[in-house]
Amino acid sequence: MRVLLSHSGVYEPEQVELGRADNYITVPFDRGKVEELVTKWEVQSVDRPGWIFQRNNPIQVSMLITKPVDFLSFSHVSLNIERGYFETPEIINEFLTVLKELYAILHPAYGDVSLQEMIRSYDHSLGKVKIGTDINRALPDIYWANFLGPEYVDMFGNQKVFSAPCHSVERLSDGGALLLVSPSPKDYLEDLNGFEKDRERLKNYLGLEAFDTGEINYRGKVPKFRYLEDRQRNPSAPRTKSSGSRPDMLSQVRREEWENWIRESSSLANEFVQEMGQRGVVLDFSEESLNRLDECVHELSESNMMPSIEFLKKSAAYVAQLVIRNTGAKWTFQESKDVPSLWIGTVQISPLARAQKVIIEHETFEHWYRFITKELITGTKQDTSPVEGTVTR
Repeated sequence: MRVLLSHSGVYEPEQVELGRADNYITVPFDRGKVEELVTKWEVQSVDRPGWIFQRNNPIQVSMLITKPVDFLSFSHVSLNIERGYFETPEIINEFLTVLKELYAILHPAYGDVSLQEMIRSYDHSLGKVKIGTDINRALPDIYWANFLGPEYVDMFGNQKVFSAPCHSVERLSDGGALLLVSPSPKDYLEDLNGFEKDRERLKNYLGLEAFDTGEINYRGKVPKFRYLEDRQRNPSAPRTKSSGSRPDMLSQVRREEWENWIRESSSLANEFVQEMGQRGVVLDFSEESLNRLDECVHELSESNMMPSIEFLKKSAAYVAQLVIRNTGAKWTFQESKDVPSLWIGTVQISPLARAQKVIIEHETFEHWYRFITKELITGTKQDTSPVEGTVTR
């Protein structure tokens, strides 16, 4: 949202279509309520099919965001813009800038930019079919713009990628690469034969074994994906943003230690109240105290005094006790999870993950808690039985 709003204009959404948990309702987008949207997104479980941020004037723009279905899946972000918008090199450059800024935040394994006509059909027993993107099988194809994460650069070879025969190759912030086949995505429409020749040359240069053939049992050459390996080791821990970012503090703690932490969380919370009182920060297990705690944590971060894992444990224990006292939430370890969560009925929340975000990403306890108690729990008092059906987009 910060990226889109920093460019404003056509990139600022007008409305948001929420997911299945909210019966796919559409609400107006309010740039003053971005933090509430962020908190809502974080505390909800996987919300199929995802959220869609939309704009209809003066052109149609939409962005879909999804969460992985399980720890072996990828999350997905797509940005769709009406092709008539791309009339000048300046507009195309701004679009690429937006994508590169999103890349710098998400550090994805793969991304592409295409027109629908660029997606080729393959022969299948069902007839002509267009394959989607499943990078666990192989790369789908070469398109106008191709974002290759560091794992693909390693797989193809650094020197080979940055010497690729295409319009341009750019090294990205985390060691990934952006390869453009031509100056504009509309070149495909204006010179089909020339574009197809250029994309085939690049595809053959990188190696056909890395690209999907459309055959049902096909599995091509794939790299070792950073995020899937992280999730297999510790499915509940948030992924780190890049090798150069601050570490995931939660992954440093074994499950056995978290079990002890749960048993001691009440006493840890009281210890934390006393310790913070000595710093002049009054914590009294009230909602208002969270604002004081947020300010203290942010001051520590801004002074380059990175809070320790012990501080994270105690602050999370304090916030957890506040949630438990006011909602009756219960601790649990979900199957195969290494970090405990609180459950309020059918709603799962993680004070530990929130504490890490407050410390590392400058987020807040206050907005998170207010959303849980004022909106999320109120919403779960309604009928929460699943709705079976198909949504076609």
